[in-house]
Amino acid sequence: MNEMTEQLPLRDGDLQRADQLISEKNYDEALSIVRTFWLNDPQNTDAVRLLSRVMKGLGNADLAGSLYRLSEQEYALGDDIPSLCETGFNLIDAREMQLAVMVLQHCMSKLPGDPSVAYELGFALMSLNKFAAAIPYFLKSEDDFETGLNLCVCYTLTRDMERAQACIDKIAQLAKSEEEKKEVTHRRMVLKRLERFKKKTLTPRDWAFILYGTLVLAEPKLEDLSIAKVAQMKAERAAEISPLIKDTAGKSGANEPNYEAIAWTLVILDKLLNELGYEFDVIEFYSPLSRPLAEAFAHKRDLPVKSFRGESSTDRTLMIMSWAPNIIGPHKSFLRNSRKRLLFAYALGTTQPLPLTPDVVAELCTELRMPWAETNEENTVHRAVAGKVDLPDDVQAKATDLILKAIAQIESVPEIIQTVQELSDYYKPKADQLVLGNPEQFQERPCYTAEIVF
Repeated sequence: MNEMTEQLPLRDGDLQRADQLISEKNYDEALSIVRTFWLNDPQNTDAVRLLSRVMKGLGNADLAGSLYRLSEQEYALGDDIPSLCETGFNLIDAREMQLAVMVLQHCMSKLPGDPSVAYELGFALMSLNKFAAAIPYFLKSEDDFETGLNLCVCYTLTRDMERAQACIDKIAQLAKSEEEKKEVTHRRMVLKRLERFKKKTLTPRDWAFILYGTLVLAEPKLEDLSIAKVAQMKAERAAEISPLIKDTAGKSGANEPNYEAIAWTLVILDKLLNELGYEFDVIEFYSPLSRPLAEAFAHKRDLPVKSFRGESSTDRTLMIMSWAPNIIGPHKSFLRNSRKRLLFAYALGTTQPLPLTPDVVAELCTELRMPWAETNEENTVHRAVAGKVDLPDDVQAKATDLILKAIAQIESVPEIIQTVQELSDYYKPKADQLVLGNPEQFQERPCYTAEIVF
């Protein structure tokens, strides 16, 4: 078993169950089963053959073909290194990073000096937030801008400031395009933000600020952090679990928030933005699924609420959306940063890169299902028309009423005022490095690369 893959239990009949799911065209569930099986039994060609069928069903013909060729071998991870390399690269394109690491580590053992295999393996490890493990492979790769940038990211996330700075200085000399030069400027700012933190253990809120200059209202539940991280936080006086972490941990509800969690989030958002000096003329919602959030917030501020009207509006606007990955597609309308248009997303995915990062986020989670929704708005069925999900008016109205009822029960609770003050104390000293309302320094919202460390 490869040390970089997850140890997951195998059960009798798993592959038969996956075969049945494929026949039923339930490819997502079949993928989950087959992925687990292959990670636990790397040489199993039956798992590879089924995975090929899954990928064919999902429309990934290139990966399906390379997997099928592997399945015809005696062992899945055998001596056909060209086919294995092709499969590993295709797995990265399909965002199957754990499987890519397993395959490419085998390739690397056979081709230890191959720079392209080393780069792709480093990239897959970096995408799994295994930054320290990725570094040796990038050092074996071609000495170009992309490799230097990825090394800079890895050194930054492992807090090796000296090497990160050296990488920035090097890629600054290699940068040719405007996009590359922007990336160098962004990385310099990331290091400046990181220099503010002297404590040894950083939380997701800290990393969201460091990497993207964004505000996070609620930390994950402590039990969602690794046991080692919580133990380390408790052991270090300088990084002791702060009142802010305790008072916000899990409060936004994670993957399936209830109305109380939503009410807490909107009350905190309202009071914090007021504390930071933001006033609005209108509240906008991104889609029908985010309308109850916007309606409740607008009611609380006695403001009009409208659907997203494009970036040409001159009103001071708070644009509210539920699930940040839905911004893919129309994201160009939100790239330009402006003090007159703030972007709030209830949830930001922990694994999916996005073309931009919202100014304020309630929480980080793996998916989001609002209590009034039958499905995640980012469900594959809706990706072609992101943000355009039907939600009947009566469902929206009922959801808004329930949010407002929950708000009325908690907004005067003393703990709310204390939490807002703690958030204000955390963010006010960092105002010059926040993207929020700072278009002079950040003309565009930064790309979200999903590198926040849990």
